[in-house]
Amino acid sequence: EGEGTHPGQDTSPLQGTPSRTQTPDPLESRTVSQSSLIALLFVSDSLVCLITRLFLGFAPLHSVCTSVTLFLIVNQLTRKDASRKVLMQSPQMVAALMRTMQNTNDMESVRCTASILHNLSHQLVAVFAINSVFGSSPMEPVLFYAITTLHNLLLHQEGAKMAVRLADGLQRMVPLLRKSNPKFLATTTDCLQLLSYGNQESKLIILASGGPEGLKLPWTTSRVQKVLSVCPSNKPAIVEAGGMQALGKHLSGSSQHLMQNCLWTLRKLSDAATKKDGLDGLLQMLVGLLGSDDANMLTCATGILSNLTCNNKDFLFVHTCPPCNLLFLRPRLN
Repeated sequence: EGEGTHPGQDTSPLQGTPSRTQTPDPLESRTVSQSSLIALLFVSDSLVCLITRLFLGFAPLHSVCTSVTLFLIVNQLTRKDASRKVLMQSPQMVAALMRTMQNTNDMESVRCTASILHNLSHQLVAVFAINSVFGSSPMEPVLFYAITTLHNLLLHQEGAKMAVRLADGLQRMVPLLRKSNPKFLATTTDCLQLLSYGNQESKLIILASGGPEGLKLPWTTSRVQKVLSVCPSNKPAIVEAGGMQALGKHLSGSSQHLMQNCLWTLRKLSDAATKKDGLDGLLQMLVGLLGSDDANMLTCATGILSNLTCNNKDFLFVHTCPPCNLLFLRPRLN
């Protein structure tokens, strides 16, 4: 029969040569070990599609262990540029992640899912999935993944700000200011700053959600308050919450950027604090800045003093300052 083949004959072109390791089809077995699946990731990028199909079909698999294994695999895939691009092209993948985040009771699955979304967040709008974590997960690592993912989205993804607002992201973020982790708070307050900048409605939502009482970190807080201080509704709330005194504490011994942010914010708030008591310490520090060589600081300090000492008893307090400082002060108060 010439070149014909016989039943059972191996026609593989690799016959007689060293063969590559044959990879099993994960779809054909539910008992593949986690270590074996992870090993597949290092064989070929072409397996990304296979792993993706496995993940998308995880729902019928009743074993929680298997589900967690699948999440761990996808989590590893999202750490690679090549595989991440393939995964981001699958709307079914995003939908599956959202369903898991919203419906699973297994906290390990939630943690893995949050990590996956975090890895995808530089290019993928997964706002609604991430928002579902806020207020629903007791796990600090999951919340950290969620807020970091949203922060990445707000920085890099067009349309993310509007999506976060529509998903009630602001209302969910403000209560997170009660947390104590400095890095977590810094990320959260920066998200609030990005969302409220140039958007009056966002500023009012932060106010209604109790935002002025929750802002704590110096640098990130000064950035948020700088934005909120132009809002007529937020001004009195910030002043009443002790914002003037809090900002005044950072007018000495702080970085130049922090001092400048605090001064600009105080300048915007000062017209709402003309009848506020307990500002003697702030006034004294402002008078001390009148000898500064920095034109911006000098402008801010004189503007704040002009507002705070307008037709009230604080003008008398300023007159107790050293005469050399009043030489700078008087021309700007008249």
